[in-house]
Amino acid sequence: MNSGFILTNEALCYERGELITSGWGQSTEDWQKILDKEIETILLKDENKNLKKDELEMLFCDNSDDYVKKELSKYLENIKDLDGNAIDFNSLSKKEQGFIIEFLKQPLEDVNIYCKGAYISDIKIDLNDTFYIQADIHTIDGKNLSSAANFISKNKLDYKKYDPLDFMDFDRDYKFLFTTEKNLSTEERKDFLNKIQNSDFKDLENLDAFINIALFQVLDDGTTSSFPAYFNNNLKLDYAKATENVKKLEKDKKNTTNSSDPTLLKILWNNIKADLEKLKDFNKLKLEEESTFMQQKDHSTLLKNLLK
Repeated sequence: MNSGFILTNEALCYERGELITSGWGQSTEDWQKILDKEIETILLKDENKNLKKDELEMLFCDNSDDYVKKELSKYLENIKDLDGNAIDFNSLSKKEQGFIIEFLKQPLEDVNIYCKGAYISDIKIDLNDTFYIQADIHTIDGKNLSSAANFISKNKLDYKKYDPLDFMDFDRDYKFLFTTEKNLSTEERKDFLNKIQNSDFKDLENLDAFINIALFQVLDDGTTSSFPAYFNNNLKLDYAKATENVKKLEKDKKNTTNSSDPTLLKILWNNIKADLEKLKDFNKLKLEEESTFMQQKDHSTLLKNLLK
């Protein structure tokens, strides 16, 4: 959904409006009709023939404003540069802070793209020349996605290509964002962004990725605005697996209190394990067994240690 946030020295003020970003300005009612049509299209595919409409509606249910704000606050405390050094979010300029939040909030808001329950890890930024940010996005179907974005000043691009309504009178930057199922390095992500920036819109339609190009503005008072220039989604999530995991999550929420969500932990463990197995010295790592990991009541400390 279309959202606004205000950055102050005291807090992050966040709320969503009535317009849907991914719906290109439709009202909430209009976007619901579009979403219903998308669900019908999904159900027509053979691999989804056993799914039900209400199950998919559960997948695409909006995260609450409080949830998005809470998750954003956690992410802002875990930002690093490309060398792995911690970045103090409050030390950045208002514009740089706005770029980061614009990038991080997209998998939390765009449930029609990422489904409910998506979370982010390994957030890194590069302040050289343009503002570059990357992260890994983990979806409820168990996939690990590579995502990145460039925020580029208007005087470094041919604005007419991305600015059909002529916003040149405004101090806007251009956002180029993508997410793909491919496991990409930082260099490969930057190359992918360059390909997007140097391609015509018609050449982007068949790229195996979600692509979002927009004009983005951060005002001196911390308020922000965004206007879409191009949007296309070719991500293919496993809806059957996703609905299965969402139902387990809902069941776990009813049966557990003050403890970590076992289904989410299971997905989390599998993601971590898959990454660790790529390391040559995986067998030398003294990690807890999966059963011990799943029994952690406070898993945040354990995860931080694993992800260092």
